[in-house]
Amino acid sequence: MKYCFKCSAAWDGNGQPGFGEICPKCRADLHACLNCKFYDTSKSNQCFANVEEPVIYKDRFNFCEEYRFAEKNSPPSQTKAPSTKSKEAFNNLFKKKP
Repeated sequence: MKYCFKCSAAWDGNGQPGFGEICPKCRADLHACLNCKFYDTSKSNQCFANVEEPVIYKDRFNFCEEYRFAEKNSPPSQTKAPSTKSKEAFNNLFKKKP
């Protein structure tokens, strides 16, 4: 089954989503790195595929030709965009202790 990275809604479409296709529930871009089976934070440019032009915004629509919608056995947990995680980690460094 294929799920939206943002809201975990199941995608009913066949094959791959089109370049401009969005999630019917949360309106997030479906053709985005965070939905791709090649997305891997441990790799260069967070991509397992050898792409010529790295994608900067992993949570947004892109024209990557290597894109393949990741199939999962269960809905993913609610994930956040990499930039949001970084900001939260930075802010937690300076959070006042009770």
